[in-house]
Amino acid sequence: MLSGTEPHLRSMNRRHFIFLLALLGLAAIVRFSHIGRYCYTTDEVHSIHMATGWERAYQVAEEPWLGPRGVVPQLATKDIHPPLYFVGLNLWMRIAGTEPLATRAASALVMLACIPLLWLLARRLTDPATAWVATGICALSAYQVRYAQDIRMYALAQFLVLLSTYLFVRLLAGSESRKAIIVLYGLSVTLTLLT
Repeated sequence: MLSGTEPHLRSMNRRHFIFLLALLGLAAIVRFSHIGRYCYTTDEVHSIHMATGWERAYQVAEEPWLGPRGVVPQLATKDIHPPLYFVGLNLWMRIAGTEPLATRAASALVMLACIPLLWLLARRLTDPATAWVATGICALSAYQVRYAQDIRMYALAQFLVLLSTYLFVRLLAGSESRKAIIVLYGLSVTLTLLT
């Protein structure tokens, strides 16, 4: 399961894995509690507007959604934010729906993915105890919970920054799969800039 090139993972035994899963479960409970209870905020409505083009629904009744290819031109003329998040939100809403719980779940799931990624990064940079403290803070932080329940690009941006940082640290450490890490790092930085 664990390669010899990942010394920070060699010390992850079954107990650590179970503890990480328990921390993820607790974080999921905190992030999904009351996630669909409240109405959309103005910023969330703006995100949905940019992702779906609902303004056009009044003009073109037979095509109420722009679709992913239509999001980018709309953003270029009506918004200052890069398009990646809105294209992803468009696709997510087509699959999950447009209810507050469904639309906010994307951010909550991305924020949950930040937890093990932070553990990997902290484990590479620090001792195990510090890595667990950082991961615990991330799992239960009010900031994390707040932005996990918001239909904005903050969760995706945080995930991509963590991923880019982790890959950069692996590059500095001289990983055996250097070419693959360089490609993944370049891709994660590009995606971060597009978020």
